[in-house]
Parts: sequence; structure tokens; C-alpha cells
Amino acid sequence: MRNSFEKEMDKIRLLIFGVTGSPDIKERIAPLYTEERLAKGVDLYQTLKQTATQQSIEMNESKGATFDFNSTKDELHDVFVKARKAIRFFYRNDLKTQESLFIDKVIPANYPEWRALVGDTVGQINRTDGLPAKLAIFKVDTEDMGAKLSLLDEQSSKAEKEDGEAQQITVKKTELFGELRSYCYELRECLDLFYDGDDRQKLEEVGITVK
Repeated sequence: MRNSFEKEMDKIRLLIFGVTGSPDIKERIAPLYTEERLAKGVDLYQTLKQTATQQSIEMNESKGATFDFNSTKDELHDVFVKARKAIRFFYRNDLKTQESLFIDKVIPANYPEWRALVGDTVGQINRTDGLPAKLAIFKVDTEDMGAKLSLLDEQSSKAEKEDGEAQQITVKKTELFGELRSYCYELRECLDLFYDGDDRQKLEEVGITVK
């Protein structure tokens, strides 16, 4: 099902190419619309169409990068929570060790602080004698956690980059769409002046409506 942008582009296509493809219409409006001015409409339409296609590509790449990032983060978070539970189990009577492993800290909701806590915890686990082996019993692999942290850093940068590119192309598309709609509004006004009464049928024959 076509969205509102696609429907609007269909109307614009019928207008612009209906005019440029009709020698009679071009001749009648020539005093106001030269070949150069008509070509501008065609160029705007083609540029916007290409930009819309590029936007779709950038949006999909952004969604894909964000999905990969969230998947890795969720996977690591589950292991991190399990590691903290295991630490509480092994050091239930050793509050000092628990504190050194940041068990007293609440897991942050925002990513930068979460990333810092996970990184600090993994580092401290590896510095605690015998702890990595104990955690391995519950399939908590600190080397894998470290690798996932590095992967997350890469995925975070990629997601930010893709999101920025998607936003830039969206802004460009919005600007072009506004410019093209203004162009078409003026063109329809011109056609409305040159074609009235029964003459409107000549426009309708090529799919052009002015109101």
C-alpha cells in the first residue's frame, strides 16, 4: 500500500511529465514557462525521487545497525546479570569482595554508565583469584564478555554514524519536497489561468488536474 509521499509523487509526476510531454501545453504556457523553467521541474522531481530511494537505504542501514547493537547489548546484559548473581552466591558473606566487584551499585539504565559498569566489573572479575573459573560453572565467560564489549563499541559507533546519515538524507528530502511542491503549486496556478472552461479537458486528457 502506497504512503502519502508516494501518492503525492504520483500526482507530481502526472503534472510535470504531462506538461513536458505535451507540445501543445508547452507552447501555450511558453510566455511564462520556458524550456529551462520546465526542465527545472523535471530535475527537481528526479533528484527528489533519487533522494527518497537513498533515504530508504539509509533508514534500513540505520535500523540494521541499531538492531545489531541492541542484540549484542541484550545478550551481554543477560550474562552480566547472571555474573552478578553468581558473585553474590559465592561471596554472600564477604561484603568487601562484593563491594570491590561493584555489586552494591544499581545497574544504570543509560548506555554509557551501563557500559562503564560492565567494563569495570569484567576487569575486576579477571583480577579476582579463582573467580573466572567459578563463573565458568554457570557458563559466564569473561573473555567472551570482554569481546562483546569491544564489539559493542564498534556497533555503537556504526549505529550513530548510520543514524546521522539517515537524518541528513531525511532533511535533504524534506527540503527538496518542499521546493518541488512550491514549483508544482505555481505551475498549477499558471495552467489554471491558461486553461479554463472546456479547455480543461485538454489537461485532463494527460492526467493533469489544477484544483
